[in-house]
Order: sequence, then C-alpha cells, then structure tokens
Amino acid sequence: MSITTDGREPRIHRQQQAAVAVAALATAPVLGWAAGSDILQILLPCAAGVAAPLFLSRRPAAFRAACLITGTTLLVLALPLAVLGVFLFAPSAVLLLLAPAAHPERRTTAGTAAAAGAVLLAAGLTLAAAWHLLPA
Repeated sequence: MSITTDGREPRIHRQQQAAVAVAALATAPVLGWAAGSDILQILLPCAAGVAAPLFLSRRPAAFRAACLITGTTLLVLALPLAVLGVFLFAPSAVLLLLAPAAHPERRTTAGTAAAAGAVLLAAGLTLAAAWHLLPA
C-alpha cells in the first residue's frame, strides 16, 4: 500500500509495479518455449494471471491480494503440473509474493536483503530458463 501525505488517494508505488512488471517479463521465456505446442493453451492463462496486478494500481488492497493469490497459486500448482511446464513460473511467483512488500517507505534491512536475494534468484532462474528453453 502506498502512503500519501498530500491528500490524494493511495496508489501503488513504482517499485511495487516494477516488481510485477519484471515478473510478467519473466514469463516470456516460458511462452517462447511453449510456442507452437498445445501446452501454450495452459501456460498462456498463467502468464496473463501474472500480469493481472499491473491493472490494479489505484487499488492497493486489490493489488496486494492479486499478487499474493496469484503467486501462491502458481507455487502450489508448480509441482503437480510440472509435466506441463508450470514450474517455470516459479521465478514470477516469487516476485509476485515479494511485490506487495517492495514499498520504499516500509523497508527494513532484513527485508531488503531477502528481497534482493529473491530477485537475484528469480533473475537467475529466468535467464537459465531462457538459455535452455528458447530455440537457438
């Protein structure tokens, strides 16, 4: 949630939106891998769900709920639907779970270190997926 002092309605901070945008971009290697196959019909709605919180920038409570619900759902479904490639959305799910806490006015040292580690892990997993899954 955003903290405002000038009387305007609360909005989502740019860093929170950026975390969701990076999570949505992290789905590109997965969709590229699935392009031209029937699995794309299953993975495309998952990718759309990852991008859904981007449209909730004027509603902080809905943004937080969408991030937490989508991230948790993708992580829970990652193992049972691993054969369909849903586990490749794990970096996006981690970023979605961290996005509500990415507000700069409510930052602690431990939270910053955990978020930085998770972002690096998600970026590494995304790059590894892109390296191995996209056709050369």
